[in-house]
Amino acid sequence: MTRGPIAIAVVPFIPSSSSLPSSSLSSSSSWLLLLSLLLFLPLSLTSATAAAAGSTVAVVGRPVEIRAAVILPAESKFIVTLSKVMPVLDIAVRDLYARGILRKTDVTFRFMQKDDKCEDIEAMRSGFELIINGRVDLFLGPTCDYGVG
Repeated sequence: MTRGPIAIAVVPFIPSSSSLPSSSLSSSSSWLLLLSLLLFLPLSLTSATAAAAGSTVAVVGRPVEIRAAVILPAESKFIVTLSKVMPVLDIAVRDLYARGILRKTDVTFRFMQKDDKCEDIEAMRSGFELIINGRVDLFLGPTCDYGVG
C-alpha cells in the first residue's frame, strides 16, 4: 500500500493590529494549533499502518520519520514567516518529547523549508518540487491568499 502526502492547509487566525502582541506566534492559540498538527499526523500514520496490517503496530528498529514541508515567505515584512515559524516548530517538537507524548526512538521530524515569496506560482512550484524530489507527509503553509488558493 502506497501512502501519499497528507495536505493540511493552515490558515492562522490573525488578530487586529492593535491587539497583536510583539511575537504573534507565541500566543497560546498558535502553540495549540502547531501541537495539534504535530500530534494528528503520527496518530493518523499509526492508525493507517495498523489498518493496513490488520493488527496492532509495534515500532521496531528505526524511528518513523515524518517529513513536513514548511512553505512560507522568508521576507520579514509578512506576519507569518519562516524565521518566526521554524523556532516554534522546534519548540513544539521538543515539548512533545519532553512531555513523553512521543519518543525520539519512535518518531522523528524533518522540516523542509521553502520560501514561497508570498506568490501563488512560487508556492505551487515549491509544493510540486517537494512532492517530486522527496517523500512529504505534511504541508504547513502556504499562508498567503493566492498561494492557499
